[in-house]
Amino acid sequence: MPIIELNMNRQINFEDNIFMLNVRIRMISDLLRLDAEPGLFLDQTVAEFDFIDRVLSELMKSLTENSMLLDRDEELSKLADLEWRFEQLITGINGNSGMIGALSQRENRERLAFCKNNSLNRLRAIEDSRASGNRNESEPVVSSYEMNQLLQGL
Repeated sequence: MPIIELNMNRQINFEDNIFMLNVRIRMISDLLRLDAEPGLFLDQTVAEFDFIDRVLSELMKSLTENSMLLDRDEELSKLADLEWRFEQLITGINGNSGMIGALSQRENRERLAFCKNNSLNRLRAIEDSRASGNRNESEPVVSSYEMNQLLQGL
């Protein structure tokens, strides 16, 4: 599996990346409604789940490490929605025929369970990050003592 590494010296367009992943998740969801031949599409479909999982991890890491990003809360919210869609897609895979049946086989179930677990962990991390951000917003930027010192100078 190739490791994805984002160049931290370059600005990341979170909105476009999240949009692209959203399209991919919708595409997989639509494809799973069809009765596609698993022998032709199974490997690529499973690889797509792995790819989405890795990219979501990288985006999550970049967003949580960049607390100074102006639209960080908004992007975290979009990422949380995307994580929820990804987790719901994995949860919805059950059945006995076609592509869904092939995805339900033991080896693929384990890989998908790994992706789902990662998604749930990222969702928790997003909530933790939001909670810590809210705590920081409620704290005064200038302490009472500092404010008094500043006002005495007037």
